[in-house]
Amino acid sequence: SHSFSYNHSSWTCMELDFDTIVWIILGICIVYILKKLMEPAPVPKPAPARPQAERRDYTLAELPSYTGADPTKPVLLAIKGKVYDVTKGKSYYGPGGSYSAFSGHDATRALAKGSLEKADVENPRTDDLTADEWDTLKQWMELFESKYDVVGNLKGASL
Repeated sequence: SHSFSYNHSSWTCMELDFDTIVWIILGICIVYILKKLMEPAPVPKPAPARPQAERRDYTLAELPSYTGADPTKPVLLAIKGKVYDVTKGKSYYGPGGSYSAFSGHDATRALAKGSLEKADVENPRTDDLTADEWDTLKQWMELFESKYDVVGNLKGASL
């Protein structure tokens, strides 16, 4: 039977000096870093495919189903007879976006007037717009032409 008592002469004590401890820690760090470098990089998940708008003519009655509420459908709006796919700007034009009132509508009048009011968004009338409002509309159209695809015409739109 062995007794557990300390007797300096019967125990072999390995003395570690400071340099040895540093080399051991450094070795552990190198092994850890090499292990991390050899791990395969995580594969990023592909972004979900953006719904594509069908290239065709749309009616005013069809547009309200393209507001972004249905994630399988694109976000569309019309300006002066042209239908734009604004899906890539869904953060602005989709549900909760600052310009979501325009989606699914003929936004001609509302954009010309700089209005988010339902009465302007839902009113396709343009014959009473002022010259300044037509200028504003032209600027909006230039922006949309440069950023978004025209996917069709709005059937029965008053130009």
